Amino acid sequence: MISMSKNLIKITLASVFLSLFSAQLSAMSVGDYFKEQQKKKKSAKAKKEKVVEIPQYSLMMIGGGLKACSSMSPRNCTRTDDDIFDKAKTTQLFAMSESKVKRINDTEFWSPSRSDIQQQTHRVLDYLLARLGTETLTRKEFEKSWKESELEIDGVWVSGKDAFYALSKRELAYVLDNLEVEVKVGDKKKERAQERVSIEHSKDSISTAIYREFVDLASKVAGGKKPKVLVVTAGERDSFAAADLYVNTFASAGAETLWLPIDPAYQVAKNSETCEKLATYRANIQGAWNRDAVYPYWSEKQTQFCKKPRLTIAEIKSADAIFIGGDDQTLIFKAFKSSQGYDTEELKLIKELVEKGSLIVGASNAGTAALSGGQFMASTTPMITSGRSLNALLNGSHNTTAPKLGCAKEGSCQSGLDENDLTYQSKGGLGLFRWGILDTHFSEKGRQARLIKLSADTDTRFGFGIDEKTALLVGWERKDKKQVNFSVVGQGGVYVIDNETTENKFKGDVSKLNNVSTHYITTGDTMLYRQGELKVTFAPWKYSVNNHQTPLLVSGTIFSGQNYKKISQLMCMTQAKSAQGRQQRNERGFQLDIKKSRSTLTRMGVTTHMGVEMKLCSYRNFQVDISPLL
Repeated sequence: MISMSKNLIKITLASVFLSLFSAQLSAMSVGDYFKEQQKKKKSAKAKKEKVVEIPQYSLMMIGGGLKACSSMSPRNCTRTDDDIFDKAKTTQLFAMSESKVKRINDTEFWSPSRSDIQQQTHRVLDYLLARLGTETLTRKEFEKSWKESELEIDGVWVSGKDAFYALSKRELAYVLDNLEVEVKVGDKKKERAQERVSIEHSKDSISTAIYREFVDLASKVAGGKKPKVLVVTAGERDSFAAADLYVNTFASAGAETLWLPIDPAYQVAKNSETCEKLATYRANIQGAWNRDAVYPYWSEKQTQFCKKPRLTIAEIKSADAIFIGGDDQTLIFKAFKSSQGYDTEELKLIKELVEKGSLIVGASNAGTAALSGGQFMASTTPMITSGRSLNALLNGSHNTTAPKLGCAKEGSCQSGLDENDLTYQSKGGLGLFRWGILDTHFSEKGRQARLIKLSADTDTRFGFGIDEKTALLVGWERKDKKQVNFSVVGQGGVYVIDNETTENKFKGDVSKLNNVSTHYITTGDTMLYRQGELKVTFAPWKYSVNNHQTPLLVSGTIFSGQNYKKISQLMCMTQAKSAQGRQQRNERGFQLDIKKSRSTLTRMGVTTHMGVEMKLCSYRNFQVDISPLL
């Protein structure tokens, strides 16, 4: 009886379904019905997936100079009297031993031409070992003991201070790396010491605001939730040393943060499946020694990712943003490119996610310079790798590897290059920013001429020089990239070179450049690139200059420090029509003329930006001529 009732229910339900189905078919065709059902399924699936709103800006490029309140840099803090740095790393530690001194004296490191410096260093370290024993010292204490030492070598008294400064930067790094020891904290000194960060207590509100701006961009990708930010320290000679600083800085700014253990050593070891040789690769490629002993936690983490590279890919896929920092763009290039110059799997994925709008990329210092590359206006955008402005004008630009750290003192600079000569990679960097050459620490280090020179020599239409504590934000249309939007935040500005009308001539062995069009945009200003034109729009709160003074603007050291910026800002804020500067070394030098034209426009204003009151002046179309001094 129960069985018959179930059958009757099934028949009844089937009848109801057929009647409803028939009713629907009376209003639409069978094909339309099933199309409607398919749409509903797709809609339900889409709701389950992460909804990503493409951000207005996908790249945030910082000119360097950011500061954070940390346990290693208490001078950047408003206060350190609470528990924010409890059990934190506050200094590097060094200790001597016979085995370490013997290792430092390894003849495979020292070049034959530096044998006298090698012997001198060995004798000084022997003297310090006898005097200090195996006592653990801070870097300040160790260097003080070294410089204050006096000893006799082969009947000649040698000053420890002279011996210290006789070392090149590379040689000094080798000595200190091999003497450094791991820092432990806690009651029993067994806990790993980390460099702790509290941007809430930072004196530098501009830096704090820029860090938070990046986290805010990442949170938009994360759908308003706490974003996941990966930090890459591949641009550092010692990629482990800055890991805690970056991780804890962005954590303090409100992000979930992880260190991504990509560096040149990682790529070589991963690709050759020789992860047990990571320490050797660090020494040979990056010039970093003994790091696994000083930072065993990060060394183990890198080895783990090296053996299981899918972990790296998984982290990138799950991230909302990646931040790349460091001092050497060549190291960053090697970390993300194969030995043949092709994109690694990691870089391919990053580019794919950036194009989808599901990943923000930020960078500072060398990280910013390394982002340039790719095809723009039928040519490859190069990556600048080293050089100073006067060297660029005197000796030209060189498409070659940047001189090694300390090569001038060691007498090992390749091809007769000066350590400060302008070098670049014609094949570019990572290729995330293709619209021009990128340069950093710009106004602070007087890098205008090196960017102008490299842009002209490589026929690159645009160059972008970003000041310290300043960021250039970039976004674009995903379909054809024909429209690119730029904006500026921070305390400085972005110097833009447009070579559309530049005349690049030669006079003897040096170049002469005429009609270089330059702009300087500051906070609140925007730029729009479309159909071959770069349009500058000033912030609405900036006004026309009403200062009627016409000062005589001249600088005898135009590329020293911020002299170029100072003289151009005075020109921007007054009715002065021109400015003149020069820079020379011995008998050789250059003259630079900055001129206003009919197309020049200047705007200035005072604003409170990121908690700091700033007086800013922006300009469009200052024409620059550079010629050799007669």
